[in-house]
Amino acid sequence: ARIREGRWTDPNAGKTTVSEWIDRWLAIQDVGVSTEYNREYLIRKFIRPAWGDTELSALSTEEITKWENAIPAKAGVSLRTARAARTLFGTILGDAAATKPPLIQYNPALRPRGRGRRTGRRLERGPQRAWATPLQALLLAERAALLSGRDDDFTMLITIGYTWLRFGEAIGLERGYAHPGEIHVEWQLHEVKGIFHRLPPKDD
Repeated sequence: ARIREGRWTDPNAGKTTVSEWIDRWLAIQDVGVSTEYNREYLIRKFIRPAWGDTELSALSTEEITKWENAIPAKAGVSLRTARAARTLFGTILGDAAATKPPLIQYNPALRPRGRGRRTGRRLERGPQRAWATPLQALLLAERAALLSGRDDDFTMLITIGYTWLRFGEAIGLERGYAHPGEIHVEWQLHEVKGIFHRLPPKDD
């Protein structure tokens, strides 16, 4: 009956190790260069060392939560990086639970909603961003140009400050796309491992 309803999980499928499933999972991914690089870093640095030899059926939410909480102190990284590693692990395990037939019955990396500490969360937030006024943007651009001796630094910082172009979009801007009264943002330049890639703008 479970097979007919699509609810049956082969008990032997859960013996697949995390590393074995990651290899299968990566082979069917189709993402951009930047996303691929970020995923590779999180998998290599955090996920495989901690869970690579563990069977999928042996994973538990409690142990994954302990692992996430220990990452900042153990690896010397930010809470944001630890959350990103947990989120990616959740994506990987979610696909293991969603594949047909499923390898595991549920995703143990999912965070329980509405649980845990509520007071003091505001203290964990980063400082509020400071936004430059038009005059401050002008003065910053002038100072940068004076320090570097390059007039194009002044032009680039004024363009970023007054149009809100992202840095990658600014350095990827070519003359043919800058018109009187408007700028066409067709791509951004993104550096990965010392190589520049021409990518679509964020959110296309």
